Amino acid sequence: MDTLYNAIQKRETEKVLGDTFAQLMHYKEFHFATEEKYFDKFNYDGAEEHKKAHQGFRDRVTELQKRSNEDHLVVSIETLDFMENWLVDHLALMDKKYTKCFNEHGLY
Repeated sequence: MDTLYNAIQKRETEKVLGDTFAQLMHYKEFHFATEEKYFDKFNYDGAEEHKKAHQGFRDRVTELQKRSNEDHLVVSIETLDFMENWLVDHLALMDKKYTKCFNEHGLY
């Protein structure tokens, strides 16, 4: 996020936007696959809601990436805003919901 923010400030988003999407895709593949594996393994009650949120992330990142050739600055700002919202809404709030379930199964 810091790299993208700094690029926006310098109006150099074209240099970092591709790498930002590559990192988001890597995060999506690793983080979501790990969580969803344990949702299924532990029969987590909130799995479907959480998986829908993951799909929403995938869809939004794909949409932003497709538009990245249109206007790097606008898409960069939208991507940064999306990442900030994801950090607060998903990681800080939604991921906390499965903590008890995972802890009960020995994951900390």
